[in-house]
Amino acid sequence: MFQQMFHSVFSSRQASCRILFLLPAILCSLLMLNACTAARSDTNSSGSLPTARVSSGQRAYLDVSSDGEQADDIRYVLGNYLASELKMETVSERDGADVVIRVVAGRPESCASSASSMSGGQALAGAAVGAGLGALFGSFTGRAAGTAIGAGAGALLGVGTAAMGGAARETWRLNAEVGIRTDGRSPAAEDMHPLSVEATDEDRDTANVTLIDTLCRRIVGSMRK
Repeated sequence: MFQQMFHSVFSSRQASCRILFLLPAILCSLLMLNACTAARSDTNSSGSLPTARVSSGQRAYLDVSSDGEQADDIRYVLGNYLASELKMETVSERDGADVVIRVVAGRPESCASSASSMSGGQALAGAAVGAGLGALFGSFTGRAAGTAIGAGAGALLGVGTAAMGGAARETWRLNAEVGIRTDGRSPAAEDMHPLSVEATDEDRDTANVTLIDTLCRRIVGSMRK
């Protein structure tokens, strides 16, 4: 009886020691999952553009200006979407262009900020994922004790990493005016339409990438073959 008890305790301690070596792997896995979830930006947009009829193979001139430094980025992203989505070619000169797209963009502006806290659902999800990973890694010890200890340790790490994801997030807005003409002429003032896009993220640079992408998608989305 004593030998069985001693063997049981000793086996549990062995499993615990093995789990200690597996905790970094569990933590890294949870941090990667948390980072992937936090990396997604929330987007929103307002304003509408009239439908512009275009055809594959047409040439488009992009007249893009900005109060900030994102004019080249807008031109680049918009040109890529025109090529991939509509099979259109961008040209560097207005002469000879079939379609002229004019974009006047402002600077990204901060319009709201919030410090997001960990919700009960996030804590529960973090604990569940952590327990699952802990049990998986703990099973590598080959003992039931290792699986149980791994699940418990993983659950605690899961709640901790979920709490780390509650960083402050800020909403950024990019206001622009967009005009599209399909007769090769430059859009006049009456052809311009206001368009606003928003992105919520932890820093301005990441949000700016999302703002430009959303703006260009809205422009290309208003063009139909």
